[in-house]
Amino acid sequence: MNTGTSKNAGTDVNRWRLSDENILPQNIKNNQRKSTGYEIYPSKSVGAGKIHTGYASLANWIIDHKNVRIEGYIGIFWETVKTSLDAEFKSRKIAVKWTVLEEALKSAADIQLMVDPFLGESGSVWGRKATLDLADFFENGKLASMDISQEADLNIAIGIGASLLPWDGPIIYLDIPKNEIQYRSRAGTCSN
Repeated sequence: MNTGTSKNAGTDVNRWRLSDENILPQNIKNNQRKSTGYEIYPSKSVGAGKIHTGYASLANWIIDHKNVRIEGYIGIFWETVKTSLDAEFKSRKIAVKWTVLEEALKSAADIQLMVDPFLGESGSVWGRKATLDLADFFENGKLASMDISQEADLNIAIGIGASLLPWDGPIIYLDIPKNEIQYRSRAGTCSN
């Protein structure tokens, strides 16, 4: 863990990322934009009212749907997302049935056996492209048993693989920049 040299030293951020790089700002002020040359914070307007921030805003959007799948990439802190959203729903007295995709994953040992043929020789950085599908990483039948509840106000499936569920409803995709995944991996807070 970086202890004191980071520009973010002394903040909670060092518990989950190891880097001297600052976290990208959520909002860019006009004086941070360059008028010519390389744009360090490139952006494209998608129009008003299409981007929201914070868990309260996301919870408000989800409430308008009965069944939602929250899919994403490695490095996302799924438990933080779930806990934060759940607090929003509880404050509104909304009953949620959570389906956590991690519970359907094959064991780490089984996954290692699956991917070993694609990794190349020991100590090599070269392997070959895997012919596996995302569904191959889940136990047979467990995805099929992840049903929605008619009694719950909301059904939310969360985690890598949520889009595999044949639920009627939108998919929310959470992503993270490649460099942030590297920082989190260095700090040991995410792994493949």
